[in-house]
Amino acid sequence: PADPAQAEVPVADHTAQGVTIRLVKVPAQLVRHEGRQAQVGGFWVAQAELTVETYARFLLSERGIRRRRELVQPLLPHLRPEFEGVGTGRSARPGVNLGRFSLDWLREDARDEPISGVEYEDARELAAWLQLALPSRPQWKAAWDTFAQGSGRSTIPAAGNRPKGLSNSTHEWTDEGYMAGVRDGEPDFKRRPEGRRGGRASLPVGVRLVRPE
Repeated sequence: PADPAQAEVPVADHTAQGVTIRLVKVPAQLVRHEGRQAQVGGFWVAQAELTVETYARFLLSERGIRRRRELVQPLLPHLRPEFEGVGTGRSARPGVNLGRFSLDWLREDARDEPISGVEYEDARELAAWLQLALPSRPQWKAAWDTFAQGSGRSTIPAAGNRPKGLSNSTHEWTDEGYMAGVRDGEPDFKRRPEGRRGGRASLPVGVRLVRPE
């Protein structure tokens, strides 16, 4: 008999701002959340966390350009050597101008890596720019229940059209500023640090978006 864990799931492509994101279907279901049962309607979840290149395109948009100096921080590990240090108050190369940032600053091998270190407010702006949303905690739990429960893993193996991650970056943003991850084989939600703009916590936080059914 076919292994249900390897079964194909419905997929759809969402395109906005010149970026195409592969979505997979999560069916309506009951999930246990905060000690009680919660009904979650069907929705679509991104197959993968947003990439370095998508985040860089956001930085170049009108939404991102106003705060480019802050937004460039998560990209620093992914820049070509001649641009290392930009945005940190120093420059490894005289004449580097952050105002001239372009996709060419990225290392080619880094473009498809998941972006991490994104602050909560920036993740919300990024979601709105892409005409999607951050998942609620029950939605994140439903996606995990659908694709990862019982796997004994904190990440979901790529199988057919199934999602990757949940979470590749250890934690992923959900709405209301909670960071979703997996602890002891179960979803775990941590509140972002108070008193800081989004926290940019010691935890590497990635971004995975959802769309209503």
